[in-house]
This record gives sequence, C-alpha cells and structure tokens, in this order.
Amino acid sequence: MSFAEFLHENETAILSRWTDVVLSTYPAEARSFLEGKYRFANPLGYNLTQGLRRIYRRLRGEEDDADAYLEQMMKIMAVQDRAPSEALSLLFDLKGLVADRAEGQDAAEMSAWFAGVDAMALRGFDLYAESRERLFKARLREINSGNYLLTRHGCPSALLDRNDGIDREVG
Repeated sequence: MSFAEFLHENETAILSRWTDVVLSTYPAEARSFLEGKYRFANPLGYNLTQGLRRIYRRLRGEEDDADAYLEQMMKIMAVQDRAPSEALSLLFDLKGLVADRAEGQDAAEMSAWFAGVDAMALRGFDLYAESRERLFKARLREINSGNYLLTRHGCPSALLDRNDGIDREVG
C-alpha cells in the first residue's frame, strides 16, 4: 500500500485523534462546546474541525483551498493570544499521529509528506505573524484615536475597578 493510500484509508481515525489533540489544548469547559460541528451555532468549533479536515486533505493532495482554512485557524490562535509555537503545534502533532500509525510505510514517501507538513507550518507561521500584526495595529489605532476612553470608563469592568478602589480606601 502506498503512503497516499495509507493516508486515505486512515483519514477518519487520524482526523478524530488529531481533533482530540487540538481540542485538548482548550480548557475542559470549552472542549464540549468546541466539539459541536454546527456552523452557525458554534462557528469556532466548526472552523476548527473543518480547518483540520481541509488541511489534512490538502496534505494528501486533494484540496486546493486549504490556505484559507489555515489562515482562519491562525487568526483564531492569534486572537486567543497563543504563542506561535502553541499555535503551530497542531501541524507537528499531526506528524506524530501519522508516524505512530505508519509503521511499514515507505520512508521516502513519508519524508516527502513530512516536508509538506513542515512547509505548511512555515506558511502558518507567516499567517500567524500577519494576524498578530493586524491585531496590534488595530489596538494602536484604537489607542491613538482615544475611542477606548469612551468605552472603557462606562463599561462594567471599569465601574468595578473604581468601586474596588473606593472600598479599599474606605474599608
């Protein structure tokens, strides 16, 4: 059996395990919510599961538009303020999961596939960095415009901060 056939035949098992590994990086309370696969009721869980499936199929050579899913996943990780190593670990986790199941496969084919995963990880790093840069620029624009002052002083957390300060001074 060729390595491509191996990846095709084991897709369900590998994707299931890969999804579990990625979701295990989230708090336990969030995992059950993220496992939902309904696009509009749970967009984050849907984007994660669809992204993993499309990336896997792209690495198998079936999908052409996986970059859009990789970009979406890197945006999610950037907004969640994850470290780049944590954000990209999902691709390296896939390599480990495949290697664990691929006993007896052709080493040259596996090596070529692993090189494709590495190339996607490099692309993912670029996408993650771009997303973080966009976030920081948006924050900078907000600070420079002063709009955060309009919302910060009227929001409940600001009121709680002010009340905590008063209580400590009085008490």
